[in-house]
Amino acid sequence: ARLKMAAIFTVIIVLAAAAFDMPHPGIALGGIGVAAWLVTATLAEWAGHVRIKNKLSWPRIRGLKAGQWSLSLAHLGLGIAIMGMVGTALWTHEEMAVMKPGDKITLGQYEMTLKEVIPAFGANYNAMRGTIEVRSGSGSFTLLHPERRLYPAAAGRSTAEAGIRTSWHDDVYIALGNYDEKDDTWVVHAWVHPLVPFLWFGF
Repeated sequence: ARLKMAAIFTVIIVLAAAAFDMPHPGIALGGIGVAAWLVTATLAEWAGHVRIKNKLSWPRIRGLKAGQWSLSLAHLGLGIAIMGMVGTALWTHEEMAVMKPGDKITLGQYEMTLKEVIPAFGANYNAMRGTIEVRSGSGSFTLLHPERRLYPAAAGRSTAEAGIRTSWHDDVYIALGNYDEKDDTWVVHAWVHPLVPFLWFGF
């Protein structure tokens, strides 16, 4: 009966995921199904060990052996990590655009606006620092500051330092590329990686 409920919840999760437009739906839904089954079946089995008459029993929880805890946590972690793998491998959004201050791009659920690019200075480098507003569909926003750095003491070596925003459900990366002085434009490279935190949390 416990595994039957886990199977029902797994089907519900897969059907809910199928309602969203996604690349590679067959592989993605298969991965979600495996992850959902691992998580729900593990929780169902754990609940079966620690409940008496549909109520949690603290003596039973305390009485669980270390091996039982280890097995449950390993399966839970694997299920959560698989969700992260599916999101990172199959649902990543990427955009490269030539932008000037005021220009916008849309990537996934986010609207990204290049506000400005100004000089900045570090201990051993000079940089051009961008300010990019990242606004979600819910209206919340954050400011990211990618940099293009030049190291005079290292034979003029340059690097791109990405602006990164991490949340519980995705990571946003933005890098500042080359500058076109003639058109006063910058190359902006942006990525949205769904479910990356699930990958790290699962492992």
